[in-house]
Amino acid sequence: MIKSNFLKFLNVEDFRDVWDKFKIELLELFKKAVKIVRGDYQKFAFPVNYTRFLKQIVSKLLQKCGKKEIEFLIWFKLYHYLEEEDLSGLSEDLLVKIIKNYYYIASHSEIYEDPWEIIKIFRDKIGIRISQPIKKLIRVFVKTGNYDEIIKIKINRWLDLLSKDDLFELLGDRQFGLLKCIFESIKQLRYEYHGFGLQVDESIFNYFQIALPSPEAKALKNIQSLMPEQLILDYGYHDEMFHAYEVKNNHVVRLWLGYSNISHLPESIGDLIFLKELDLTHCNLSSLPESIGNLQNLIELELFGNKLKSLPESIKNLNSLKCLNAGGNPSLIPSLIMNPYNFPSKVVFNDDLEFISNTALLKIANYKTPGGEKTWREKFRVILEKNRLGNYTGDIIKAIKRRIIIDKLYVGDEYSGNVGFSKLGGNPDLPSEFEWPYWKERPLSFLMQLNLEDLEDYEYSQFYSHKGFLYFFFDPLQEEWGINYPKNREAWRVIYYEVDKSALTRTLNPSSNKKYVYPTCYLNFLPDIHLPTQAIHLFYFMKGDEFNWDELNDFDRNYSEIHSKIFNYNHVEDNHALFGYADMIQEGPFFTKSIHLLQLGDDRHLNWRWGGGGRLHFYINESDLKKNNFNDVNMVLDCL
Repeated sequence: MIKSNFLKFLNVEDFRDVWDKFKIELLELFKKAVKIVRGDYQKFAFPVNYTRFLKQIVSKLLQKCGKKEIEFLIWFKLYHYLEEEDLSGLSEDLLVKIIKNYYYIASHSEIYEDPWEIIKIFRDKIGIRISQPIKKLIRVFVKTGNYDEIIKIKINRWLDLLSKDDLFELLGDRQFGLLKCIFESIKQLRYEYHGFGLQVDESIFNYFQIALPSPEAKALKNIQSLMPEQLILDYGYHDEMFHAYEVKNNHVVRLWLGYSNISHLPESIGDLIFLKELDLTHCNLSSLPESIGNLQNLIELELFGNKLKSLPESIKNLNSLKCLNAGGNPSLIPSLIMNPYNFPSKVVFNDDLEFISNTALLKIANYKTPGGEKTWREKFRVILEKNRLGNYTGDIIKAIKRRIIIDKLYVGDEYSGNVGFSKLGGNPDLPSEFEWPYWKERPLSFLMQLNLEDLEDYEYSQFYSHKGFLYFFFDPLQEEWGINYPKNREAWRVIYYEVDKSALTRTLNPSSNKKYVYPTCYLNFLPDIHLPTQAIHLFYFMKGDEFNWDELNDFDRNYSEIHSKIFNYNHVEDNHALFGYADMIQEGPFFTKSIHLLQLGDDRHLNWRWGGGGRLHFYINESDLKKNNFNDVNMVLDCL
């Protein structure tokens, strides 16, 4: 019947006789048959001339509508014949029973991989008639206090079925606490939360436009107008991959706008005076409004990864501030050095600002601040003299190079919306014409994607162009270590494309061995100055081939100690950087005429271990770098 649809050869009267006598047996046989011919079931439909009779069946089923009656509706696809008027004469109690049974049977029927296909048809058929019974059902479930029952409100998407008035009534009943109960059930049962769906999220946002004080409502609306997607209400179970706000006692207390690329904030943000946490990570901000100083209750301010050059003077008014993260704003650092903004003493600075506080040891060496380089040189000379290296001060300072530390911002699953982000591991975002590189008939592993625009504001960057994307690949079996270059040239590849990120598509690694597809790690970049890890390397750069070994031995004892104290990069793991020197483990080879393009160290988060434990180094000639020609990049695997 399912596969050949022989019902088209059976008239309605004959089918009526079969149905009246054997409908229970027919249902059980039908359920078993569907599991065997699932593909054919997707196409199954009753003949058109059965419609009138099938509508009569639906009407009768609804009068009782226990679980068995709902099984008839679902397995025989009789929901297609359900009309809103079929429900008009039914009591609310019966409607509630229909809804509960339908959702339960649909989600456990195993007819479709996604049961929402048949649930959506049901919802579309019954329309707004169901709002009152759904509201009643929600109240019953919340009052039970049972998390397993309350979570069904979220799982079954019952808020979608409420009219605007009914939804607003439930949201406005503060004693009832609908949203608080739902969020608590999500937390207790460890369900993922990414909002309630666009329609409900918009309705909840509109509700708070009425419930919040007018200035706060206006400020939130102004921020929403700048966002690429709907802000989602959250109760502290926030996932960094969506944009959200939290409301307590009808005031906005938290706002997460990270990765939204909004570029500027409205002055009205200063009206969110009850705000405790503001996350503006990677928002492409070049400035902050002075009104941000009005946020007297702000405890945590995340400004990581923007393009800020200075902070507003009013920021010193944030008397409740305890944590400020302004890292990843390279142009902001000179401003922080020259203007400490008189932050309250209880403010804890993250990463970059702690970096700044230790400037006596080197870290402001080459920032263009008035008198900064002179001050640094004088302090550095004193440090060298105390460590019996005063005679080498000029040579060591001359040997210092600039580099950019690659700092891991996030390690985990890839986010589909982050196309074109700089990252280590994962799958690259590539133009359509890209052909995956192979070596000895196996695909190379993808190591890194670099959006050169991310380095545009870094004066330590040695790239001549900051347009386009750079991709790094390497043989996953590590058979070639760069020693036989150029014979083994195809064992690694560095590929450049000058394209806009809108032309990129997430491209999967063709390798059948998924251990060669590494975890995804989004990046932050920190400016740094750098000297070689080993004294012999520094001596080589200072004196060339002609140096005295006894002199080197004396120098080595003092230099090794001071290097570990000042630079603190004499370790293998997580040592990723652009430019500077190669942090070599072995004593060679030296590439004194090439630019050290990239260093990638062992990394347990990315499942990287190079040889017996070490680093990959990529080198490029300066003439090639000027032309964006990365076809002749050399590579060395240096390990223990």
